[in-house]
Amino acid sequence: MKLVTNDLHIDNIIATWLAANTYTGTREGKSISATGLIKSTQQQVLGYRAQNDETIVQTVDISTLLKSRIGTALHENIQQCWENPNIRIPALKALGVPDPWIAKVDVNPSVPQEGHINLWFEQRAEKEFRGWTITGQFDLVVGDSLHDFKSTSTYTYINKTKERDYILQGSVYRWLNPDLIKDDFLTIHYIFTDWNKNYVNSRDGYPPHPFVSIKLPLMSLQETESWITNVLMSLDANLDKDELPPCDEHTLMQEEVWQYFSNPDSLRSSKNFDNQADAYRYLAEKKKGIIKKKATEPKGCSYCSCRGICKQYDNFVKQGLIK
Repeated sequence: MKLVTNDLHIDNIIATWLAANTYTGTREGKSISATGLIKSTQQQVLGYRAQNDETIVQTVDISTLLKSRIGTALHENIQQCWENPNIRIPALKALGVPDPWIAKVDVNPSVPQEGHINLWFEQRAEKEFRGWTITGQFDLVVGDSLHDFKSTSTYTYINKTKERDYILQGSVYRWLNPDLIKDDFLTIHYIFTDWNKNYVNSRDGYPPHPFVSIKLPLMSLQETESWITNVLMSLDANLDKDELPPCDEHTLMQEEVWQYFSNPDSLRSSKNFDNQADAYRYLAEKKKGIIKKKATEPKGCSYCSCRGICKQYDNFVKQGLIK
């Protein structure tokens, strides 16, 4: 059972929007979504237990749901724009798109139309596999190609922190919809929530504008099925265990901070680095001192609805890494 709290006393007009849940993929029993497959084993197991045990209460404060709700709102608005011809056609005309091209646009057809520009939005699929129900709902398919909308930070784009997850998720969507998705590439449409034009020429790799589209390679159907098999085997092996494999730094969204201490007994570092190689290179130059890896805030815990039943989260709180 999932409960939401409103610790910041956000006005009900906004709080209701934050608390609203439009997700339709939850299934009882051994069910997991494409998004769930790319989570850590610990998140998967705890999520499964919470989903199938009414005595487990998951508490989430609505203040942590803003990014999720903005992302959902953007997806819904893009979809509504294309599905409603009274909105789509005037917009395409305003962009100077020729009438013959506009007439070929066919949104959510029951079967592909030859010679048309076929678009499918938010189609959910399910497949029974190794005792589990695998579910997934893609954002958009145009012709044979998969597209996904990501409202995120410029940091994610510059450092490619989510590209592996995007490829895995997209590959599962193709595995679920092989008759519909046939292209070997996924197009990611980034919508940056923190874009600043002042950084365009001053930061390496900074996106030139708030909207950037890139292509990423998908895994083959055979590779995808092999990966899903390994994920489910790990999940099955841990379903009844008390001690679960801890989430790694990628899942926890922990920044790497390597500290150089010129005096090993000092409580304050002399210099900090964001990677191990630079830190030890500096140590070699100085020929004295010590390098220590600093424990940093696990930001990913803020977005995990299972933290209330997670031992690793409890340990982070005890260590003072989570306030």
